[in-house]
Amino acid sequence: MSQIFFVHEDNLPIIIARDGTWYWGSWEMKRKDIVRLFSSHLVKTGEHDYAINLNNEVCPVKVEDVPFVIAEILPEEELRILLNDERVLDLPPTEIILKNNVPYCSLLWKNDTKFSRSAFWQLHYYFFETEHGYKVRYRNKAWKIVEQIDFSKIT
Repeated sequence: MSQIFFVHEDNLPIIIARDGTWYWGSWEMKRKDIVRLFSSHLVKTGEHDYAINLNNEVCPVKVEDVPFVIAEILPEEELRILLNDERVLDLPPTEIILKNNVPYCSLLWKNDTKFSRSAFWQLHYYFFETEHGYKVRYRNKAWKIVEQIDFSKIT
């Protein structure tokens, strides 16, 4: 019977890079089943802190930007998303936020999911303009697109 070994402080950290790639130290985690297992047991422990909580063991995870990345848009009965860990979910019914021209949405926590460039490009087929800005419309559902300005970067 094998056990899952969780990384401790004196060992290598688990990192989720800006592009959504998972690492153990400097080694990329290539097994999607392991990444999917870990990401499905990810919990938020602070404002910018995350951990894997699996079988009552907790391992901190360093997240460089957001824990989830949308790799692909899947237009089926509902507008679905393929995450970088290969989970397929419905596009959450939240606003799409543009922060510095990078699109985010909220899957589990506020703005915890980033659209890859290719996924956002796929989504553009469903954009439409209203008098109050842009929305994504698919069948009978709509998602508002909101631009969030970071005033700290304005000089």
